[in-house]
Amino acid sequence: MKDHTPDSGRNLFAKGVEKILVITGSRASTPESKAVEMLAGRLRVRSGVQVEVAIEGTRVTQGDEDAVVVVGVPANHDMLRSLVKTLGMKLPCLPDVDEIHPEGFALRTSAVDGARCVAVAGADERGTIYGVGALLRLLTFNEGSVDLPRIDLSDKPALPLRGTGALSVGPNPDATRLADLRPQTDEERKWGIEDIILAGANTLRSMEEMAREHGLMTSRGTIANVVPVVTCPEDWRATPSNSLHIKVFSYFEKRFACPSIPEARKAILDSFEEIARENPGWDYLSVKSGDVGGCTCERCMPWGGTFIRLLHEMSMILYRYHPETKLMGTSQNITVEGDRAILDYLNSGDSSWLYAFNYAPGGNQMTTYNRPPLNPEWFEYEGFGRWGNYIKHLHHQLPTKTELSLTTDVSHWIRSQYGVDHPDIELAVVYQRRAYN
Repeated sequence: MKDHTPDSGRNLFAKGVEKILVITGSRASTPESKAVEMLAGRLRVRSGVQVEVAIEGTRVTQGDEDAVVVVGVPANHDMLRSLVKTLGMKLPCLPDVDEIHPEGFALRTSAVDGARCVAVAGADERGTIYGVGALLRLLTFNEGSVDLPRIDLSDKPALPLRGTGALSVGPNPDATRLADLRPQTDEERKWGIEDIILAGANTLRSMEEMAREHGLMTSRGTIANVVPVVTCPEDWRATPSNSLHIKVFSYFEKRFACPSIPEARKAILDSFEEIARENPGWDYLSVKSGDVGGCTCERCMPWGGTFIRLLHEMSMILYRYHPETKLMGTSQNITVEGDRAILDYLNSGDSSWLYAFNYAPGGNQMTTYNRPPLNPEWFEYEGFGRWGNYIKHLHHQLPTKTELSLTTDVSHWIRSQYGVDHPDIELAVVYQRRAYN
């Protein structure tokens, strides 16, 4: 490690890089190793370059590599830690303190012992993955080679919770049927989800094993008044909302109970406790008020008030088994009065039990999608965009200890949160709500 100066030796900007050595730390964690695995795999598949992966200290550069990439968390990687110090690389920090920003990363090209080198330093395990993703996006992929630009980059995520939705990355059953496409293989799906992780996702839903392997957080969703089919007699059943979902009554069949019936409420809470008891826990749990779910009987209306009280009871059960889980609730299929009842309840006492109010598909007072009549209050001077006034209202009305999280519906192109306003009718009929998104 004689020469670490950024401008010495060979020209750092290189076209036609054909042979790359990737060096990981001797104490690399599993997520750091996954970052290297994703980097090497994408270099090989997208360009066909020769990639060798080695652990520091087990491989001495031969001098015939076009580039050496050193990847990891500096605390786990002696060679990288030396590079970071010598090159004066700075990981993102919080203002006026030396505390490194979580999930941040720094990239730098330099010349090391006459070899062209790229240092990818992560503030932590996830920061390493996001640094690898940034490097991949900076490369130009050719047939048989990549072009490596001069790099000096330090960056960090702007939001704490990213990617909690169902991460579908391939054609769904509607698309495979309509276009006669084959379904994705497990390996293709994994590859697609890894691309989303490299782009910055830090949470996966329903992919818990993969999330933990990559050092990500886990998320799970459930519906407030769902019960096992076998425990829901006819006289307990909830009344469906006026949802615009196709087949809403078949979705409801035998699955949802009215929480205003004491025996049914007990069954709902017993079912939720079984879920909490039998599972290892998640970083985030989102409980839906609708989409589908809920109850519109006279005793439950406004459903928002019934839902938020039921959710509070669920929180007591959840924290008994998983005190570290962050609980979120949605505002789906809620009337204007129900929205008000939720906010009034949260502001009437300690709301620290609810981590976030989840603005989700069908939970918006500014659109007719999947909800009852709108509140005209939000349409006098709408502000900056159709959804602006509602989000502004929630921001002001939620208790200070309750966050506002956004679960945006980008998987449906009609009858959805951000749907096309005036779709072609024939296309809508043929391709349905989610054939290709």
